[in-house]
Amino acid sequence: MTISLEWLNDFLTLEKYSIDDISMMLTDIGLEVEDISTFESIKGGLAGVVIGEVITCEKHPNADKLSITTVNIGHGPFLNIVCGAPNVAQGQKVLVATIGTTIHLSDGKSFEIKAAKIRGVDSEGMICASDELGLGDDHSGIIVLPSDVNIGMKASEYFQVHTDTAISIGLTPNRSDATCHKGVADDLAAAYDVRFGDNIKKSINHNTPEFSDQLSAVPVTVKNVADCPRYTGILLENIKIKPSPAWMQNRLKTIGVRPINNVVDITNFVLHELGQPLHAFDFDQIKGEKIKVQTLPDQTVFVSLDGQERKLSSNDLMICDGEDNPMCIAGVFGGLSSGVTEKTTRVFLESAHFSASKVRKSSMMHNLRSDAARIFEKGSDPNICLTALYRAVELLGEYADATIASSIVDCYPNKMEPTKVQLRPTKLNDISGITFETAVIEKILSAMSMPFSKESDYYLVNVPTNKADVTREIDLIEEIIRIYGMNNIPYTDRIQSAISFAQKPDPHTIQESVGNFLAANGFLEAMSLSIIPSQKYANQEALIKINNTSNVHLDAMRPNLEISLLDNIAFNINRQQTSLKIFEFGNTYSVNANGDFEESQKLCIGITGLRYPEQWNTDKKSKSDFYSIKGIVEAILSWVGIKKLNFKEFNDDYYEYGLEIYFGAKNLGKFGAISTNMLKANGLKQDVYAASLDWNAILGSILIEPNRTEAITKFPQIIRDIALILPNEINYIDLEKEITKQNHANIKSVTLFDIYKNENQLGKGLKSYAIRIVFEDMNATMEDKLIDGIMEKINQKLSDKFGAKLRE
Repeated sequence: MTISLEWLNDFLTLEKYSIDDISMMLTDIGLEVEDISTFESIKGGLAGVVIGEVITCEKHPNADKLSITTVNIGHGPFLNIVCGAPNVAQGQKVLVATIGTTIHLSDGKSFEIKAAKIRGVDSEGMICASDELGLGDDHSGIIVLPSDVNIGMKASEYFQVHTDTAISIGLTPNRSDATCHKGVADDLAAAYDVRFGDNIKKSINHNTPEFSDQLSAVPVTVKNVADCPRYTGILLENIKIKPSPAWMQNRLKTIGVRPINNVVDITNFVLHELGQPLHAFDFDQIKGEKIKVQTLPDQTVFVSLDGQERKLSSNDLMICDGEDNPMCIAGVFGGLSSGVTEKTTRVFLESAHFSASKVRKSSMMHNLRSDAARIFEKGSDPNICLTALYRAVELLGEYADATIASSIVDCYPNKMEPTKVQLRPTKLNDISGITFETAVIEKILSAMSMPFSKESDYYLVNVPTNKADVTREIDLIEEIIRIYGMNNIPYTDRIQSAISFAQKPDPHTIQESVGNFLAANGFLEAMSLSIIPSQKYANQEALIKINNTSNVHLDAMRPNLEISLLDNIAFNINRQQTSLKIFEFGNTYSVNANGDFEESQKLCIGITGLRYPEQWNTDKKSKSDFYSIKGIVEAILSWVGIKKLNFKEFNDDYYEYGLEIYFGAKNLGKFGAISTNMLKANGLKQDVYAASLDWNAILGSILIEPNRTEAITKFPQIIRDIALILPNEINYIDLEKEITKQNHANIKSVTLFDIYKNENQLGKGLKSYAIRIVFEDMNATMEDKLIDGIMEKINQKLSDKFGAKLRE
């Protein structure tokens, strides 16, 4: 937000304070000054340009189109100036840029005037045309001034160049009270009063318009009172559209607002002066001469002031005419059909209070970030609507010849009263670290225009309605300390500390640890957008769609991380990076069976190309495969202390084949080979293997099964391998469970180390699993007889339950 120093002086007496003093005070009270610049109504302020008189004018001996002039600028010797203007003549009063002056052209370029020799003749300045001083676009000749102007007068004085200081403030979202010059002035006045006892606030009285009891109000119906708690307005006629006065234009230009005409400029002026947005409707374009505040059906067409056709949402609050035609998105942007034009003679002036959330949603959805929307979404003051309306009527009467043609309409069914907040001095002292005297507390509250009553051990404070964010005691304490001054609170020579307790293991620490582990194994971390083109996902019903006006093709939240992974791999392969190891921590979004939104945190891993970087001592033909991704998944889970995993076969649209990972009954994720269709859809011609791990499930499993150390047995392990032929529908996980049941105490591990499929050798619908079983006893050497008995029992169980046969 930008404010004008000259404008602030309308409210405050700041002459004895420098701009640096004011800047430091603003920053100290929470209105951080980001930049200070000088505004000039004419760029450069015409510095160095003076009025002179052409004493002599002769043709240049060496150039037909040049003249040699002698110019009196009121002081010092006459200047010898070579001029190329066709209209220069003796006796003219002209504008002279002296040596050292920087000229700012109308096209934005600038240059410095230097002494020069032009075609052999010395030239000591320049007689200027209007485009050479930024006064217009005319370059047909020099500017010739009236004969009665004084020689030597500064051009800045003649043209009344206006200068002002523009102060840019980084306004935080909670400062609804400081969205205008009056709000900033009130804050400054309170701070100077409390800290220095300096009452710099001026008393300002504006004329209240006179209203006739004989005039009726324009009919207004507010159908959405919750979204429009207050709506006021008045009809004005006999309006003459013309430029606004120069002083008002300069004020608006200083803060970066482009002047348009007197009516529009006055509404903008009041907005930035008082913090209340106004809107002017051409009353002759309001059908039925009625106003309705309501929502309209979804996809209703609305043409905004910028000429764009927009489709409304059923949630957009609209200002409509008597025939339900949309005229304005409430608090956001006006419509083309009802806007003020050069032909406008009657205006309905609106001053209203709209719901902050309603305005922000419409503003963001339609990508319309107006000054009015920025104020409303912070929380405007409903009790200033009439004050702002009176001020605008006063200015329109003075500068647009407007006359009042109706009484004021004021729809305010539920008046918003000041919030009552209890303030305990003991709490204020605890938070601030110092002891506030009663007189200081009361002075600060009075300086901030907060009426209060003193109770037994607390103050009951009425917080003004322009401070929408001050609703709790802690908010009020923040306001008091802000005006008192954080820099006025002394440092203590004591160090105080609190014992912190965090859940163990810390999720952030675990994520960092896994990320570092993957990086140490040659993986690169990716960070992708959470929004994707919906066309990339087949199941449209499971997607969460968004209205992304800034990038329309990114219209959905990603349902999985594999989409982002394949995009990243394709991007890199297209740039000749064919061997990749990538991982990403990110969130996924979906709609469940009940229609509720779900957000999940995942870890996605992808590998493709060579297993190891291409070097002289590596196998250049060894490519990443299914077991590469399986190995890294098991290594990650082992790294965080999750072991004794179970696996179950699966396949879906993304995976050609793969395994789901289980820790007990908990599904930790899946891994496998990306399907041919998905590779083709992403333009990939090489195999990709991926894993998608449920990070929340993994964190939960770490808490259940912390990492422990185990003693190593002193006795040898016994290894037995079996090859089974069994139906294709049998899953390995079921076999493993059945095997471990037979002798759980002595079976150390069960591993699937080979899968073989060949209908010609095994038979139709059959496959072969090669399984390794490791036996171990912590107390004795296991004998072959015992092992043989267990193996026979296992083979029989697998045959009975799954139809498995030993492969010969």
